[in-house]
Amino acid sequence: MAAPPPPPRRAAGNHTRVSSVDERRVTSPRRRTVGPLDLEDPLSLSEAASPIPSPRPPGATSPAPPAHPLQTPQPTPSITSPLPLAQDFSHLLNPTHFLPLSPLTLPLRPQPPPETPLTELLSLGHFRAAAIKAASLLLSTNPTDYPTIFELWYIRLSCLTLIGATAIAAQEVKHLEDLTSSGYKDPRTGRCLVLWELRVLAVRLQSIGFDDWRSGISKLFELGREGRSEYRRCVVAKDAEGCKRWEARLWDLGVRVGGMLVEMGSWEGAVVHLKGMIKGDGGEGDRRLSEMVALVYLRVGDVVKAEAYVEEGVLSVLRLMVEGLWEEAAAGWRGLIEEAEGKDEKKGLEMYQQNLAVCLFYRGLVKEAQAVLEGLVDAGQAFHTLTFNLSAIYEVCNNDARPLKVQLAEKVAQHGRELPSASFKS
Repeated sequence: MAAPPPPPRRAAGNHTRVSSVDERRVTSPRRRTVGPLDLEDPLSLSEAASPIPSPRPPGATSPAPPAHPLQTPQPTPSITSPLPLAQDFSHLLNPTHFLPLSPLTLPLRPQPPPETPLTELLSLGHFRAAAIKAASLLLSTNPTDYPTIFELWYIRLSCLTLIGATAIAAQEVKHLEDLTSSGYKDPRTGRCLVLWELRVLAVRLQSIGFDDWRSGISKLFELGREGRSEYRRCVVAKDAEGCKRWEARLWDLGVRVGGMLVEMGSWEGAVVHLKGMIKGDGGEGDRRLSEMVALVYLRVGDVVKAEAYVEEGVLSVLRLMVEGLWEEAAAGWRGLIEEAEGKDEKKGLEMYQQNLAVCLFYRGLVKEAQAVLEGLVDAGQAFHTLTFNLSAIYEVCNNDARPLKVQLAEKVAQHGRELPSASFKS
């Protein structure tokens, strides 16, 4: 008797579009407050303090129809040949690649009309609307217009990250697959056509989506090898601007490797790696790297080793917080606030005040902490840690904190800011 035929295999990429518009949220345990040593330090690469920059207005376009969605064509850094290619990237324009975003659960900013240009959405901070717009524009983009395709993908993924929808971005980025494959290279020069910023962002998101941080580190090192090659090419060509650009990119990749090691829980590996990046010239880069090493030590509670990398100032006060010396830390933050105000320096002032509120909270001075944070909001400040901690205080002091959270969201919206619902513990 002949063996029964094998069952038909499912074609690769046969995805089913989710028609629901309800929010599919990734829940996490509620926490009382977000402190300065949680996953928002320079090594965590998280949304709130992530090295991912705010998406820049789109550029890089090749010849396109008259009603092209992007207004300011600029050359993509990784592309050297001005001649158009006929490579087809229609596999990146499938509508099933883009998951629906949830409706807002708090009355945040009034949403702009659908016809608002993408550049305007980005400049005004409407990142949720910009993510939706970018996906919409991709569906009508010429499949051979690769600069626009990659720019829109970058905007889509970075905006999703900025609004706290990293889980959705980590699913969507899988459709890009391996950006180092030959299908993404210029057949004439062998150089990658993909926007550099997209390639770097994709490494992190794919590491999250596939839960494979080791592969992500490997890919960052591959980008590093390519970056060094480009740097040497600029040196030979005596391109000072190019050398400066690639040197900055290589430094950024090194920090990102340290960040991934932190997220893997490889604290010792992160320290060894970051120490190896310190040149010893006493420059700004070395100072920042020393701060990162100190933060890693503080995160694991090794105050003694952190002291070797801590200078007087912010990190010394953070060390007091790690040791639970809330009163001394509060005095330290007040001193830094007075010093900054005396010099009329606004940089870092809101961070000092936010950490002062955390110290007051843990000393039991909840109302004073609330007054400090509300003062920041009234002054026009709005960021994830601030609204999260203030929402936590509302929950501690009230049986029903939702009305206060709604008022907070409305106040933030009046200042022209839009934050995801997670920033209000909702």
